[in-house]
Amino acid sequence: MTDIRPAKESDYWINGGFFILSASIFDYIEEGDELVDAPFKRLIKEQKLVSYPHQGFWACMDTLKDKIFFDKLVTEEARHWRVWLDG
Repeated sequence: MTDIRPAKESDYWINGGFFILSASIFDYIEEGDELVDAPFKRLIKEQKLVSYPHQGFWACMDTLKDKIFFDKLVTEEARHWRVWLDG
């Protein structure tokens, strides 16, 4: 049976979908390739692909539900993403 629980209570990480790439990425992309499939496999094989496990606040804002969540944080003055003001 699958253990279903909120993502924040799991040991899984989410891919936020952001990449920082150098121009040499084009050396790994062949005609017809999708970026995160074959080129990433080539980079992994050469140990040239790394990730950064961000420990701070992160939340997506893709849907109306997400916007409502952020609006609530703003009205509660819980703007966790404004780290430049904390310090």
